[in-house]
Amino acid sequence: MRMTIRLETNNGVACVPTRYNSLVQAAIYSHLTPTLSKFLHEKGFMFEQRHFKLFCFSKLLGNNHVGGGLVRFVGPVYLAVSSPIKQFIKALASSLLKEGRLRIGDQTFKVTSIKFSDCPRISQSIKIQTLSPITMYSTLQSRNGVKKTYYYSPFEREFAALLEANLKKKHLLVTHRNSRSPFQIKPLRTSEIILVYKGTVIKGWGGTFVLTASRALLKTAYETGLGGKNSMGFGLFEVLECL
Repeated sequence: MRMTIRLETNNGVACVPTRYNSLVQAAIYSHLTPTLSKFLHEKGFMFEQRHFKLFCFSKLLGNNHVGGGLVRFVGPVYLAVSSPIKQFIKALASSLLKEGRLRIGDQTFKVTSIKFSDCPRISQSIKIQTLSPITMYSTLQSRNGVKKTYYYSPFEREFAALLEANLKKKHLLVTHRNSRSPFQIKPLRTSEIILVYKGTVIKGWGGTFVLTASRALLKTAYETGLGGKNSMGFGLFEVLECL
């Protein structure tokens, strides 16, 4: 389930730091019940010693200009949040509608509307546009014991393989069914996007891709996000067309 939140300010202008992912994440958590917020923040859904939050969100969408470490928006700002856990979406929406505002860093927005949508029509091959970058990585250890994070590009074989393994774990958590469907991702027009989350550099890729897999697996990808770090604002996409 997905919802798109329309945000506005009194004068139609808003400013947030360019490194706003952690601020949006914190704003989302602040509008959940204490029990749900604590569960997602501290534990999440477990799979083989891995923690999955099973939600993701887009970058802030709207007419904007970047400069001086700030993103300046003119007009409405939109934030899409997606999760296969309807309780999560309903709890967040209820709190936002009740309070009527969302604070991202030092900027307070009025919540003027929330639009809900289910998964769109999906075929076994779809063209997508990212709403937040897709990131996939491995933690490697050098000979001297120092751990390093290596971020893959869509043009490396490991990118698709790790995306598939990650997606199938989330699919099992959501549906309680193993998927044997092969998964393919083909980059069309893409670019590397480098973001900083609480001081940590994260590399991802945005743009258009073609995904090929079973409809059930692609539905999970649509709801949970592709790749890693979904709850930090990575991996959300919209479907442009069925192929």
